[in-house]
Amino acid sequence: MDALQMTLIAGGLGAFAGGMAGVLTLSGTDLTGAGGEPAPLDRRLALGAYLLASHAVAAGALWQVPTVGSCIAAGLGAGWLGAAAAGLIALLNKPGRTTWRLAQIAGRLAIGLTMLAPLWAYVKIMQAQALTLV
Repeated sequence: MDALQMTLIAGGLGAFAGGMAGVLTLSGTDLTGAGGEPAPLDRRLALGAYLLASHAVAAGALWQVPTVGSCIAAGLGAGWLGAAAAGLIALLNKPGRTTWRLAQIAGRLAIGLTMLAPLWAYVKIMQAQALTLV
């Protein structure tokens, strides 16, 4: 198994994890670590459906057309990295439940990086090919 195949598998796992986050959101599980009242039903349905559908599309595209799928997955991965950064800023502004919130940040970071991995591998391949043309 070469590096490209490994990154495609990592991207697929990241897409699966993001889809599962959507399923958990749809079921009413609090993924923020804030505790308290659950989010209103319409917000849960909108966010959960968005996560589930977008990650399912990314996984399908990675499977069928990896070059296009890696671009779709990278867009979602960038969103997960942004969510990890937002979680870190929120933690610094209002400490509390630190262990739980750090685990959430680490999970978002892991999903984001695994979903960016396929595009990174394709960029490296394109760079190597460009160097051989010069």
